[in-house]
Amino acid sequence: MSRSKLHPVLILLTLTLAACGPSGGEGNPPPDDATAEFFKTQTEFGGAVPAGAEAVTPVQFMEAVKNGGRVITVQDLADEKAAQEKQAAQDDADARVYIKQHPEFSAVLDPPAADAINTDGDRLISVPTASGPKTVTLLGNAFGKAVLATHARTFPSQVNQYNLYATLYTDLDITLKKLNNTVQQFGLPAPDTVKNYSAERLLVLNKRLGEVIYEYRDSIAGLVFLLDPANLETGSKDQLDRTQKGACKAPAAGGIYDNFDWPLKGLTTTVKDQGRRGTCWAFATVAALEAEIARRDHKEVNLSEQDYAGHRFTQWAPSKYGEGGDPIFIAQKASAANYTFAYEAQWQYNKSLSRVDHKDTQTYTQSCDGYRDSSVTYGPCSNTTDQSGWYITLVGGQTYAMRQLPNTGAGSGYRMQSPIDFWNQSDLDQSMVILLMRSVLGFPTTITMDARYMKPSANTGPSINNMKPDDSGFVRTQTKVNMPDGKPDWKLDHVMTVTGFISSQNTQRKLPNAPIADDFGYFIVKNSWGDCWGDQGYVYLPWTWVKSFTGQASTGILPQ
Repeated sequence: MSRSKLHPVLILLTLTLAACGPSGGEGNPPPDDATAEFFKTQTEFGGAVPAGAEAVTPVQFMEAVKNGGRVITVQDLADEKAAQEKQAAQDDADARVYIKQHPEFSAVLDPPAADAINTDGDRLISVPTASGPKTVTLLGNAFGKAVLATHARTFPSQVNQYNLYATLYTDLDITLKKLNNTVQQFGLPAPDTVKNYSAERLLVLNKRLGEVIYEYRDSIAGLVFLLDPANLETGSKDQLDRTQKGACKAPAAGGIYDNFDWPLKGLTTTVKDQGRRGTCWAFATVAALEAEIARRDHKEVNLSEQDYAGHRFTQWAPSKYGEGGDPIFIAQKASAANYTFAYEAQWQYNKSLSRVDHKDTQTYTQSCDGYRDSSVTYGPCSNTTDQSGWYITLVGGQTYAMRQLPNTGAGSGYRMQSPIDFWNQSDLDQSMVILLMRSVLGFPTTITMDARYMKPSANTGPSINNMKPDDSGFVRTQTKVNMPDGKPDWKLDHVMTVTGFISSQNTQRKLPNAPIADDFGYFIVKNSWGDCWGDQGYVYLPWTWVKSFTGQASTGILPQ
């Protein structure tokens, strides 16, 4: 579709001229009979032209609708806003109930910081990387409340508890056989016999499973499982979803990546780069799904975070301004909608490195610079959260508006099962040994945490300054501190993907100069701040750090 950007003044002038004459609008001749009949079946927009919308001819508009574009009205946008506000109110209420049970999260209810870029409390911060300072988005307390609310609704549910039991039962059986034992000796019933158990009975069974895993935690930490590597990555194109073409630097000589193998090392796609946008939830979920696909199909696929986020903002959880989103809630929506992931090549990621956030008007400008402008066109783009194409046309003096996601056809063919929420804030030991076993066996998990505590030096406290590991990728142990009002200074602001685990014993054996991880060892975590950050984009988080600063974790993000 040939499209031309119009300055808002020209759009206003065009509308004025259209109202004074019989033309089809925008200097177009009156529409032919077929086009005129088409627009008789459509509803005019009914308000001021949406900010950033592009003008197209009536014929182009009609063809785009036939190709999947959706005609929208002022009322549609009002309905989306009302749905967003209703969901936010429900999240706020559910989060407050959860926080009463777990007051350690009280800081999540604080108002946005003075430097927040939106009412969600998101902040643009600078993190050190090998190529210099990098601006990233740290999500605010609206995100934290959504995370806790979804967790409160999901974790204790019968479906979640059954899926967790079935998964852990299978994992434990594999693990114990490696240790010359079996799960049956502990009197745990087979999953197919408990499918109709109540949530309460399943919680008891999962607690028992957790106790068995905890009993064997030292042996599990030392196990080594290796999986065959996958074939070369498919589905990518211009590599817009990463920092640059080619590695930023060689792996750190004293880091885990260069010195160890773990099950997902050869099955994990390239480290990607979310740019300035608040889309860590999309990158963490997609990274986990890509790893599960590689496990099952022995091929690496590069799926489109841009398309996943676009569908979230237009269909599952609309948000006009502010990009934070609970990873489990959005994955649940995608699974329920039978969403098929697109390949990265079908809608490439836009980092929006030049984007300007206008907090006063809750709008964006310059989102598309370097992605779709006078010099390049990588895909549709707009100054919206969904970044899909927004178009207008004039017919008979009436304005019609449309929003269109790219037509990716059958996409990659991959859909996603709803994830399993396994983090139990009331039993952190159980949560940690589940994360341990899943990591040792080579199953990815997503964790939502307070990234302000990621520091290269021990016990430096939370801040937005110097958020990085040491030069080898290791984060040092931190102690949670209290705010002046006595509340724990603990928020949920970022999501990453755990890909493996290396025990302290194995780390010290091969890397005697590495910092000693308290307890059992380090989790190998894939971030989405590009491969110039950390050890080629990875960070190694100590056991106690993960236990202290994680507030939600999910696994079982399986392909369908």
